[in-house]
Amino acid sequence: PNFAQARHNLGNVYYNQSKPEESIVQYQGAITINPNYAKAHYNLGVVYKIQGKLEDAVGEYQQADR
Repeated sequence: PNFAQARHNLGNVYYNQSKPEESIVQYQGAITINPNYAKAHYNLGVVYKIQGKLEDAVGEYQQADR
């Protein structure tokens, strides 16, 4: 539970299973462990975009670009 890459990978699994809420939880968990985890920010942005949460998506994309 304290390994950012594992949480990110689990988020990818949930995303590929069309379980966006579960993927969000895992991506956010990865970001909590490592706030600079660009891939997690990017993938979280993707999920937010799909959900129509465009402001949230843009914020995550900006975090990924830092």
